[in-house]
Amino acid sequence: MKNLLSKQAGVSLVEIMVALTISMFIMLGIFQVFVGTNRSNNLGNGLARVQETGRFAIDFMVRDLRLVGYQGCIDNEAIDVTILSDDADDLTTNLDTTELQAFRIAADNSIDGTAPAELDDDDLDLDEMQVLSDVIYVQHASAQSFALSGAATTSGSTATVPLTESPTGVGAGDVMIITNCEAADMFTVETAAGTNITLTTTGGENSALPSALYDAGDLDENRAPAEVMSFDAVAYYVKDTGRNNSTDDDVFGLYQMNLLTGVEQEILEGVERIVVDYGQKLSTDNIRYVPITDANLDLSEVDRLRVSVLVASNERVLQQDDANTYQMLSTTVVPAGGTAPTYANDRRLRRVFSTSFVMRNRAR
Repeated sequence: MKNLLSKQAGVSLVEIMVALTISMFIMLGIFQVFVGTNRSNNLGNGLARVQETGRFAIDFMVRDLRLVGYQGCIDNEAIDVTILSDDADDLTTNLDTTELQAFRIAADNSIDGTAPAELDDDDLDLDEMQVLSDVIYVQHASAQSFALSGAATTSGSTATVPLTESPTGVGAGDVMIITNCEAADMFTVETAAGTNITLTTTGGENSALPSALYDAGDLDENRAPAEVMSFDAVAYYVKDTGRNNSTDDDVFGLYQMNLLTGVEQEILEGVERIVVDYGQKLSTDNIRYVPITDANLDLSEVDRLRVSVLVASNERVLQQDDANTYQMLSTTVVPAGGTAPTYANDRRLRRVFSTSFVMRNRAR
């Protein structure tokens, strides 16, 4: 037994050092794999978020912008909407001249161009707006309509409009258009209960709704049923959300303002800039695309748009500062320090998303 115990030996210091060295290299390799995987995962998540934001921003705005000039089934060139609503009268007296308006935020956060009277310094927090980014303001009837189930009845400046279904989403104070394809009037909803809308026309151009024009129609007489639809007046722009990411970078977002209610709504964060080029149809039937700052642009002759947004990831996912140049239609955006417009020197991922389309209600 004594001889066996005397032959046992421990691990030598050299062996311990060798084992520790091998373990260290193994752990270093595992750490590098972890860091690389984490970076790839962050980059992948950032790219996915940017792509989702870009597609949604474009789709959301285009849904509204396509409808510019839509006033129901009337022929816009031959028939004008009579504005009975005092609320709408504050916004426009002629839809043909106010349905598309725009301007750009100047480098000093002032308005570059002509802003609508209802969308000025008092309505917009210009100090928080993204400089050299566009503001576009559109008016149109909603694509959703409600058919009349019978004739509208009037009593002085108040009228009751019976519908075939409850007008989902319609409430007191909403501005709506009623039309039978031969005439159209704009009014303010006083109450919306069941399938009836009560409206008031006080303060508008006329004192009462010409109810004889609006009923359920008659197929035998080839008269189309009248219908009502909401009237939308909204502006889109980019401004600072007031939030910062984990590395204290400013986070910008796409905003929508409803000019009828005065309510501003953040649509989604990550949108850093909007640029719009306007397709002006010339007398030669040729189309020229120019920015809103073009001195010869006539918005009344614009029947198509090109829209571009610059989207950034919320967090820094690149290994070095973004040094790319981004072409947004007629506008070139470079890193901070260059000639404006610029974007921040950080390691956030950026992409440009663009689309072009015809505003079918303006196409001639």
